[in-house]
This record gives sequence, structure tokens and C-alpha cells, in this order.
Amino acid sequence: MSHLAAWFEEESGEASDSAGVCAALQDALAQGQTRWGFALDAETFVRFVGQRVAEGADPVEAIGALALDDLYLACACLEGDERAVEILESVVVAELPKAVKRIDSRPEFVREVVDELRVRLVVGQEGKVPRLARYQGRGSLRSFGMVLAMRSAVDHKRRAAKGEFVDVLELLQIPAAIDTADAGISRAELREPVARALKDALAALPVRERNVLRMHLVDEVSAIAIGRMYGVHRSTATRWITTAREQVLEFVRVRLMAELNLDSAAFNSLAKSLADGVELTLTTFLDSN
Repeated sequence: MSHLAAWFEEESGEASDSAGVCAALQDALAQGQTRWGFALDAETFVRFVGQRVAEGADPVEAIGALALDDLYLACACLEGDERAVEILESVVVAELPKAVKRIDSRPEFVREVVDELRVRLVVGQEGKVPRLARYQGRGSLRSFGMVLAMRSAVDHKRRAAKGEFVDVLELLQIPAAIDTADAGISRAELREPVARALKDALAALPVRERNVLRMHLVDEVSAIAIGRMYGVHRSTATRWITTAREQVLEFVRVRLMAELNLDSAAFNSLAKSLADGVELTLTTFLDSN
């Protein structure tokens, strides 16, 4: 089974314990086939997994940390497997209306967004890769779909406004996006400081990092393609994207702690949900400039 490790190493760029990697990948293939009930080409899946391993990570540990069953399903969908697409419909697409309703609960709006995303998940349009190609396996495929649905809903509202920028403060009113109770601050008090901090954080980014972040989040350009544009390895482009995101979130963290007089414990209580809200607004801010 050494060919599994060879395919994996070609994509990940990480030297590996061949026996350990082969065992982990073989288990992943068996696991995916057992759960979903169909076989996927081994080389295709192994390369798909290899592209999602962070630079410098221990390969066996990195493989074990991924949502391998969901990656198996996503990979099969991108390969055009009809059985996989049917399963995706029942386990992911069927849940999307719940996310869209957080932005706008009108039935016709929900139906429009979900119908469009159903196609865009597996088919590239307007020169963009299918949305599923962005799935990295860090969490469940269902959660990935829910976040995509919220972003798509926001984009629909922006387009419905004839290209006018949707107010970032409006986006931060998403009921489930930010839970502020434990931090002792109301959502209304948080909206404007976050908007100001986010705008300043993006302005403070170096030009390359800002452009890379825009290409990745707005234009859905993969880390591999960005690397080719700049003449660097995929892992370097991935690091640029990750660093830019972290810089934005750290800027927002420092600004909010100072402006709202929050201590670390108070801020950490809302950090995860705040990050989701910032991610939504970040994409919209980048797309407006």
C-alpha cells in the first residue's frame, strides 16, 4: 500500500512515516465506504486529503484530526458521483433553510438561496470552483454548509440592493451569530465597535495579505491557485491566508477589549460566535472594496 503514502506526500508536501500514513489512509477509505455505501477511487481521495494537511503537521495526527467521512462524501460529490450527490442532499442541503432563515425568513428568499447553493456546492460557475472544493474537513460538512448558506443569503441581499453594500451593522444583528450574554454586553453595544475595528483591521493589513484574503474569501480562489500566481508552494499561500485571518481577528480582539473594557475571560466567552460574525462581515467588507 506504499502508493497511498506516495500520493499523499505529493499533495501535502510533507515527508511521512509511510507505514503509519498508509494505515491511516486505508482506514479512512474503509470508513468512508462503510458509512456512505459506495467506493471512491483511492488515489482521488488520498490526494484530496493530502491537500488539506497543514504545513509542518504530523501526517498521521493530521489525518486523524480530519472529518474523514465527510471529506470522503465531499470528494465523491466533486467527482460527480450521483449517489454521493443524493446523500449530500439529505444530510447537508436539507439543513440549509435553517441557516438562511437567520438572514431572511421569507419562504421565497429561502427557496432561492437554497436552490442556487444546491448547484454551486458541486458545480463551478462564473470561473469559480465548486463550493465543496473549499471544504477542509476541520469540522462537519453540515456545519460547513450552514455557514455557506448564511454567506450566500447575505450575498443575495446585497445583490438585491442593486449592488449597494449591505450595512455591516445589519449583518451583526443575525440572531444566532453572536451570543453576548456571558460577556455582560448587549448585541447593540457590540455592533458599531466591531464594524469600526474590522474596517481598521483590513486597512492595516499589508497589500499582499489583503489581496490574498480577498481572492480566497470573495473570489473563492484556492490556496493552490494563489500559490501558483505568486510562485510559491501551496503551504506558503495557506499560511498567508491563515496569518491574514489571524491578524484581523487579533486586531478586533485587542480593539474590543480596550474599547469595551472587557477582560480576557469576558472576551473569550463570546470569541467563537464573534469569529463567525466577523467572518461573514469580513467577506462582505472585502467584496465592497
